[in-house]
Amino acid sequence: MRKYKLFPMIVIVFLMLVNTQVNADLVSTFDSSAEGWTGDDPTNHDWGFVTWQSTGGNPGGYLKGTETSPTGGTGYFMAPASWTGNFSPYIGGTLKYDVEIISGTSYFADDDVRIYSGSNYLSCQLSNAYWTGWKTFEVNLNAANFGVSGTVFNNIMSNVTALWIRGEYINGSEAEGLDNVFLSAPVPIPGAVWLLGSGLVGLGIMRRKWSLKK
Repeated sequence: MRKYKLFPMIVIVFLMLVNTQVNADLVSTFDSSAEGWTGDDPTNHDWGFVTWQSTGGNPGGYLKGTETSPTGGTGYFMAPASWTGNFSPYIGGTLKYDVEIISGTSYFADDDVRIYSGSNYLSCQLSNAYWTGWKTFEVNLNAANFGVSGTVFNNIMSNVTALWIRGEYINGSEAEGLDNVFLSAPVPIPGAVWLLGSGLVGLGIMRRKWSLKK
């Protein structure tokens, strides 16, 4: 095989390798343990008591939170310390998770996601009605979806101290499940890389034309 025929192939492999140089996603599927996640209602501490369930998830294991003596407030599943730190690389990415309402039907609205930096936090609402079975929620991590300025959003994302996902949806006694939590970074290809790749492809084409003329 002549060398010029290999050139475009080398460029394609190069671009594919560059495209894989991204931040690792954070993932909790709860298939074998609670993975450090906990739960609480920080107002009245009447929801939580989070336990790991080996079956019944979506699929496999999941986390179950319960409330037997409701007194008010909203409970949250709380991520472990490994899900904190500088989240700037995840700006423009997505947070995705599954929730099931196991028992209870009297739905109420509140923040579904909270991302804390000390006492300051970002919040957004994703659910608006009662549902049955496992339901997937997904939010793009940008300032508009959290109703704040870009500066506020970036400042909090640069030093995340806690991530909460809503676990309490019902007025009265209840139980909920959480499964398949994914925090994914965006996958951009820098303009400079595209220019470099395009230039290499162009050189390959010119080399091929020059070789054909010989």
